[in-house]
Amino acid sequence: GKRSWWENTDSADDLELIKFEEGQTWHTLLPAYLNETDGHNVKLQGDRLALATKLIDVAYQKQMKLYNESLKNSSEMKGDLKWMNDMIKSGTMSDKVAAMALKVQGSPFHELETLDTLIGMALKKEQRSAQLAIEALKDLFVNNLLPERQLRAMDNNSLNHANMTLSTALLVWFEAQLKNRYAKVLDALDAGLKSNVDFFKRECLQTISELLIGKPEQEARLLEMLVNKLGDPSRATCSKAVEALKTVVRAHPAMKIVVVREVRQFLYRPNLKIRPIFNGIILLSQVQLNKGDHAVAVQLVEGYLSLFEKTMKEEEYGSRLLSALLTGINKALPYLDNTDSLGKYVDPLFRIVHTATSFSTATQALMLLSHLALSISHEQSKGKGKVPAEKESTEDKAAQGEETGEAQILKRYYRALYAKLLSDQITTRSRNTLFLNLLYRSIKGDPLHHRAVAFLKRLLICAAQSVPPIAAGLLFLVSEIVRARPSLKECLANIPEQAATTAGDSDKEFGEDGGYLGNFNVLKREP
Repeated sequence: GKRSWWENTDSADDLELIKFEEGQTWHTLLPAYLNETDGHNVKLQGDRLALATKLIDVAYQKQMKLYNESLKNSSEMKGDLKWMNDMIKSGTMSDKVAAMALKVQGSPFHELETLDTLIGMALKKEQRSAQLAIEALKDLFVNNLLPERQLRAMDNNSLNHANMTLSTALLVWFEAQLKNRYAKVLDALDAGLKSNVDFFKRECLQTISELLIGKPEQEARLLEMLVNKLGDPSRATCSKAVEALKTVVRAHPAMKIVVVREVRQFLYRPNLKIRPIFNGIILLSQVQLNKGDHAVAVQLVEGYLSLFEKTMKEEEYGSRLLSALLTGINKALPYLDNTDSLGKYVDPLFRIVHTATSFSTATQALMLLSHLALSISHEQSKGKGKVPAEKESTEDKAAQGEETGEAQILKRYYRALYAKLLSDQITTRSRNTLFLNLLYRSIKGDPLHHRAVAFLKRLLICAAQSVPPIAAGLLFLVSEIVRARPSLKECLANIPEQAATTAGDSDKEFGEDGGYLGNFNVLKREP
């Protein structure tokens, strides 16, 4: 039968020089059958594998001999080679690196030794030369050496393919060599990230993000290296890591779920300090979601809620972290199919609304509760002939335990929202727009007419007590609510004249027949 390529020990002597045309990369010479999975091939093992490996080594030495002879015989290449060798011997550090990069770029297959020299420089502790070498290696691997797929290791199965030749086996061997050397480049970058010099660490982070964006090789390790720096002691380095990860997600939207999963694993590490957790949450909350990102939104909300549970147990995390968590949850929730996962966090969220010193944090908690409350309100408004919650008998409530629980959430939500209107915090700038939008959606969707009227009363009183910009916003809010619910217009239009007189004239004006504003107590908790 036909002899296999590795059995023909004299084939190395007959092998011609593997040449690369200008602009041609090594992986374009690989035949298509290497991408096929042929289960009938038997792996080379034992003596056969040793024989094949020895033949590849002999063939590569033969290739190097032919390559050096071709350089000497070419007058044009001879001059370029002399210049590059002179630069490497006596040039400045940047000249040496540039000359070595040019040699590798000219024929990567034949310049593995030069590539090794560059990698050795990148691994040095002297940061100036290491930085220059890393920059050159990044350009080489992204623009010349790496294909648009992950590199394959020395696959014994493909070496025994029926159509395999010695020249193709050499390229398969070269691919495995590149894979090993690229791993060493990442070792150099990993060492750079542990430097005490912030500038060098940031440069390494930039290089890692460009490698991750440029090619898929070792993407899991590169991503892990970026995420790990969210816990760096230097704030500048942490910020650079956040920006680098955001750049990766913008360049490759398909990597959103991979990045989110990696950051979640980072945040679950034990004994993690507050700052790394905060950095991770800020990064996750800045991931842009689209309509098709349901799986990403699920990952985000699950991560937020588990951290939220941990935050509620450990008080030392502080309100800033809590506010960031709530912001992230509110951004991701609209992209979920349902909000059932929020059910067990209702009581802690109401506690935050009532006890948070920050108006921003309380507003975010209300925003989160609104997703539950307004969905309940929507279901109630769709029900036909449903009795209002206030008029349900005790027997009905006992028979409809689940509905009673939903009705209680709805009541608690509107009570908490109304309580915030009694506070003077609405006149502050922080989250004002968010709070007014929340009011609009909540009053517009309130199934109880008299409760909506009570909110409008309170909004008008707040407008009378606020500075002009806030007053204008509140009045505009009232007008928009009335436009959305015309049934409320009559309540505002039929205010008796005595309601408009000064409060100091007589207390009798505000008796039982005092009209729209007559029975209203400013300090009473309505509804």
